[in-house]
Amino acid sequence: MDLRTVFLLDQVQKRKTISKDDYRMLKKAGLVEGRYPALYVSYKVAEAVGDKAGYIRNRGLEEKICKELIISALQNGPLKKADIFVAMRHAFPEVLTEEKQYKKLSNLLQKMKKEGTVDVKGSTVHAVWYLTMSI
Repeated sequence: MDLRTVFLLDQVQKRKTISKDDYRMLKKAGLVEGRYPALYVSYKVAEAVGDKAGYIRNRGLEEKICKELIISALQNGPLKKADIFVAMRHAFPEVLTEEKQYKKLSNLLQKMKKEGTVDVKGSTVHAVWYLTMSI
């Protein structure tokens, strides 16, 4: 790797924004993942520097696992979205802002509602999510 590439990877690891051209070059080489500007180093780079756990934290858990976590949280009874978010926060990618993580949770809950797994009573701040199926 040339010095410029190493410098750019260092910037990505420090969560600094790089140019779109630099992003395209690193992405084409398979050195970074994620959506611009929320980037993180690829698995092969994380493996080379011994930070596989950091890679998983940056990528986040798979949707299937996140859904299972939501179901597990709701088995104890209905919860507000904010409470589910606190319980699930560790499952979302660290590269996302808190606002984007919350939006990701909203999208997951809506997907699960369409699937018939969960439902909601009330609206806005007073909304409470609950399981519709018995597990």
